Amino acid sequence: MYNSANSFTGPNVVLEGTLAGYADSLGSSVVNEATVLVGAGVLNSDLISGSGKVQVGDVTFNAAQSYTGDTEVRIKALGTTDTLIGDFASSTGGQLIFQQNVDGAFTGDIAGNLRVVKQGLGILGLGSASASGNELRLLQGGVDFLSDGAIGSGLLLVDTPNPVTIQATGNRNIASMPQFLTPVSFIGSGDLRFNNGTNKTLATTITHNSTGTTQIDGRFTLTPTGSLVVNSGQLVLGDPAMAGGFAASGSLVLNGGTLTARNLGYLSIGNVTLAGGTLNVPGGYALPLGSVLQGRGGLTGRIAAVEGSTILASGQLTLGDATHPAGIALQGELYTGVHQVTLLDANQAVLGSYTRLGEASADGTLTSANGLLLQLGRSIAGRGRIESANLAAKAVTINGDVEGESAANPLELTGFVTGSGNMDKVVFSGTYSPGTGTALTSIGDATLTSAATLRMEIGGSIQGVYHDALAFAGSLNLGGTLQVALIDSYKPRANDEFHLFQGTTLGTFAAFAFPSLEPGLEWDASYLYQNGVLRVGLQGDFDSDSDVDGADFLTWQRGLGEIYDAMDLSQWQSQFATPLVAAALPVPETSALSLIAPIMLLAWRRKAS
Repeated sequence: MYNSANSFTGPNVVLEGTLAGYADSLGSSVVNEATVLVGAGVLNSDLISGSGKVQVGDVTFNAAQSYTGDTEVRIKALGTTDTLIGDFASSTGGQLIFQQNVDGAFTGDIAGNLRVVKQGLGILGLGSASASGNELRLLQGGVDFLSDGAIGSGLLLVDTPNPVTIQATGNRNIASMPQFLTPVSFIGSGDLRFNNGTNKTLATTITHNSTGTTQIDGRFTLTPTGSLVVNSGQLVLGDPAMAGGFAASGSLVLNGGTLTARNLGYLSIGNVTLAGGTLNVPGGYALPLGSVLQGRGGLTGRIAAVEGSTILASGQLTLGDATHPAGIALQGELYTGVHQVTLLDANQAVLGSYTRLGEASADGTLTSANGLLLQLGRSIAGRGRIESANLAAKAVTINGDVEGESAANPLELTGFVTGSGNMDKVVFSGTYSPGTGTALTSIGDATLTSAATLRMEIGGSIQGVYHDALAFAGSLNLGGTLQVALIDSYKPRANDEFHLFQGTTLGTFAAFAFPSLEPGLEWDASYLYQNGVLRVGLQGDFDSDSDVDGADFLTWQRGLGEIYDAMDLSQWQSQFATPLVAAALPVPETSALSLIAPIMLLAWRRKAS
């Protein structure tokens, strides 16, 4: 029935065989319980009903049909999700074309080698179970994967000058092979994985605006004309089990979110723009000679930078791998600018040949929770803060040079600092334990804040050999706590002296933290601020002449109420005549002492009142 002049209005009932014709030659109603072939034309009304099969040549569906059987497409079926209803198949490579200008969902099944084509500005939701081995061709608008089997294992092809988008609802795992010949954007909030492990090559642009995760398995190669732009969410590419699993000679632009580049071993990528996003390289990132990494955001994964490479922070920047013992291994230069740079490493982050904090007008910050290592011949300069934990196990070890900009704009070290390097125009607000082992350490100008601790190790009385010492080219502004630690089972004896400071000291310590001594001995810091000497004296030896005699009693008497108190007298009594050296002045007998002491205490109380 191919005569378009047919004008009958009664229903055609197909019980057996095939009724063939055009859309405008089959009358106004066809009840199909067998097969109807519509060779061509436009279905403007609900023409076909029944449970039989419908075959179409080149047909446009402007109206939904009420038949419930399958549709076999020989050439093409064109319509929208409102008019293309049910299951579609093809054995001839036919096309199912969605001319979708508004968003809509297709939930029928797709079988055979039927090719699905998306046109129009709307988003096509695909929630079918597909056995198709051909392709979904995205020419305009977008596609939303509503199920894992929406397009089977065929190609997802993008080859159009029109902007197109891809998204997922929920967590989708797609077997399709993506092939992007023209730019494509990922949007939405769902997670989408393309699990086809074949090699992928990109010579165009992928833009990731999704807030979910998009993962494309298999080796991934970005050609010089290709680019990856990540604005949000996570884009995961490459093969972590393959050397060369990710290779990029095109540009990577990280405005937000995270790009994970998976590769076996270190990656070296020349054209990376960090503009607030994060480049995650689980296999490691290598900066070769002459390379410059500049930006803000993050570069996570272990980092190895050779001498002659440069890292420049243009905003807050996080670098390295907090779980790897070689999370940061720098040999080149690092510039924080006026920003905070955070280094991640399972132990000490290793700094390179030159590290500079701050700029002329403002401070910079370098943070490393597990400490830093500055080796001999390397340097840190500038102004700002070096932040780390105040723990010996997470020390900042300085064996190179550290120099602040000026006394007004110094470098402040907030954690546990050790090492034999030279430091000038620095402020300690954590713990400073000079030297590597016991040593004489030379520094320039330094300040200990009220929160700081200066830790000096003592294992004998020879300066720089058995006990720590500091030599100042400038001056040391004292504050905080002086802590003494005895090492190597050393037990100080009376009259032992330790020359801790060489040079000018200003101010005083707020507190002392001294270890316990043998009975009858005490730490004597009375010469510390004059000549830098800390000594071990006898309790009651108030005049520091290495014995306890009547002269010490007179010294106690003169200082009673201002320097000494009754407890000091008790110490003098317990140590009197130690050692056995006669005093020049007459010494009260013990019986006399019992009389003198109450009188002196009464005089002291009256004076105090």
